[in-house]
Amino acid sequence: MEPDLTSYEGRELNWQLCTKAGNLKMEARLYAEAQTWYKQAIELAQLMLEEAMQGSTHPDAIHPYVVSCHNRADVYLQLGNIQEAETVFQQTYDRVVEIVENSSLSDALRLESFQALKMIAFEMNRFYCELDRADLAQEIMSKTAQKLQLYRGQIKFVAAPDSEKIGDNSVQLHTNFPNESQTNTNFKRNNSILIPPPLQGGVRAC
Repeated sequence: MEPDLTSYEGRELNWQLCTKAGNLKMEARLYAEAQTWYKQAIELAQLMLEEAMQGSTHPDAIHPYVVSCHNRADVYLQLGNIQEAETVFQQTYDRVVEIVENSSLSDALRLESFQALKMIAFEMNRFYCELDRADLAQEIMSKTAQKLQLYRGQIKFVAAPDSEKIGDNSVQLHTNFPNESQTNTNFKRNNSILIPPPLQGGVRAC
């Protein structure tokens, strides 16, 4: 049976299947095959994100896109291709920043991208720390912290004491970076679409 790619739900399901297949290949250390599955996942995630950018639905589409890009970078790291991994991280970071800064997009999508930016910045911090590049690790976190403070005044956030509600633009805004355990469980090679939990804690020290 041919996969249904005509609807958002169909693309979402196939994104999950491709991601799971890639994860299995990663666990088996079949990195070239994992890259093939992750490439398909990225293509689907891009379609989902494009649909979200054209309307006001599916604001969480940014997360499968970021997860898929991270998975691709992870394969490059396993293959020892550090430069390609860094390029993927930087391109993903820049893409998320573009979405957050685009005032023509829905506040809900910009909010989700705001959360995703913290996650990708933390992963880049980890990446540079593992390369013993404390200067670049600190640079990405400082730059991101400045951007997050700026975005607080640009997006319509209204504090909600006990919940996070996307529909009416009333959300609890968290500007702290995630800690390492949260990133491991909620970001790397996820098999399903994720919405980041409230983020607390600090960044990794090199």
